[in-house]
Amino acid sequence: MHTGTLLRTIASHGLWVECRACGHSSTLSVADLLEQTKQDATIRDVLPRLKCSKCRGKQIGEFRIISPDVSTGHERMRTPPEQL
Repeated sequence: MHTGTLLRTIASHGLWVECRACGHSSTLSVADLLEQTKQDATIRDVLPRLKCSKCRGKQIGEFRIISPDVSTGHERMRTPPEQL
Protein backbone atom coordinates (compact mmCIF):
# COMPACT_ATOMS: atom_id res chain seq x y z
CA MET A 1 0.00 0.00 0.00
CA HIS A 2 1.29 3.44 -0.96
CA THR A 3 1.08 6.47 1.25
CA GLY A 4 1.20 9.78 -0.52
CA THR A 5 0.55 11.02 -4.02
CA LEU A 6 1.83 8.80 -6.83
CA LEU A 7 3.97 10.79 -9.25
CA ARG A 8 2.44 9.05 -12.26
CA THR A 9 -0.99 10.48 -11.33
CA ILE A 10 0.34 14.05 -11.50
CA ALA A 11 2.91 13.64 -14.32
CA SER A 12 1.80 16.83 -16.09
CA HIS A 13 2.09 18.92 -12.91
CA GLY A 14 4.97 20.77 -11.30
CA LEU A 15 6.32 20.34 -7.78
CA TRP A 16 7.24 23.57 -6.00
CA VAL A 17 9.82 22.96 -3.27
CA GLU A 18 11.52 25.26 -0.80
CA CYS A 19 14.86 24.72 0.96
CA ARG A 20 14.49 25.00 4.73
CA ALA A 21 18.18 25.90 5.14
CA CYS A 22 18.42 28.93 2.82
CA GLY A 23 14.87 29.67 1.64
CA HIS A 24 15.63 29.09 -2.06
CA SER A 25 12.70 27.67 -4.02
CA SER A 26 12.13 26.12 -7.41
CA THR A 27 9.43 24.38 -9.43
CA LEU A 28 10.37 20.93 -10.71
CA SER A 29 8.79 18.98 -13.53
CA VAL A 30 7.05 15.90 -12.10
CA ALA A 31 7.47 14.17 -15.49
CA ASP A 32 11.26 14.62 -15.21
CA LEU A 33 11.25 13.30 -11.65
CA LEU A 34 9.21 10.32 -12.77
CA GLU A 35 11.75 9.46 -15.48
CA GLN A 36 14.45 9.14 -12.82
CA THR A 37 12.58 6.94 -10.37
CA LYS A 38 10.36 3.86 -10.26
CA GLN A 39 6.86 4.07 -11.71
CA ASP A 40 5.14 3.61 -8.35
CA ALA A 41 7.14 6.36 -6.59
CA THR A 42 5.35 8.90 -4.45
CA ILE A 43 6.23 12.48 -3.60
CA ARG A 44 7.40 11.22 -0.20
CA ASP A 45 9.84 8.87 -1.97
CA VAL A 46 11.37 11.72 -4.00
CA LEU A 47 11.64 14.51 -1.42
CA PRO A 48 14.59 13.01 0.51
CA ARG A 49 16.59 12.79 -2.74
CA LEU A 50 16.31 16.48 -3.59
CA LYS A 51 19.27 18.81 -3.08
CA CYS A 52 19.25 22.61 -3.13
CA SER A 53 21.24 24.01 -6.06
CA LYS A 54 22.03 27.14 -4.03
CA CYS A 55 23.30 25.83 -0.67
CA ARG A 56 23.54 22.08 -1.46
CA GLY A 57 21.31 21.35 1.55
CA LYS A 58 18.88 18.44 1.61
CA GLN A 59 16.34 19.98 3.97
CA ILE A 60 13.04 20.40 2.16
CA GLY A 61 10.78 22.83 3.97
CA GLU A 62 7.50 23.26 2.18
CA PHE A 63 6.34 21.72 -1.08
CA ARG A 64 3.26 22.12 -3.25
CA ILE A 65 1.82 20.36 -6.26
CA ILE A 66 1.36 22.96 -9.00
CA SER A 67 -1.36 22.51 -11.62
CA PRO A 68 -0.07 22.60 -15.23
CA ASP A 69 -2.14 25.68 -16.09
CA VAL A 70 -0.88 27.52 -13.00
CA SER A 71 2.80 26.72 -13.58
CA THR A 72 2.76 28.18 -17.11
CA GLY A 73 4.42 31.56 -17.01
CA HIS A 74 5.96 30.95 -13.61
CA GLU A 75 9.53 30.00 -12.88
CA ARG A 76 10.85 27.58 -15.47
CA MET A 77 10.74 24.01 -14.25
CA ARG A 78 14.21 22.60 -13.62
CA THR A 79 15.41 19.14 -14.42
CA PRO A 80 16.95 16.81 -11.81
CA PRO A 81 19.48 15.82 -10.42
CA GLU A 82 20.18 19.34 -9.08
CA GLN A 83 16.49 19.81 -8.59
CA LEU A 84 16.01 22.64 -6.16
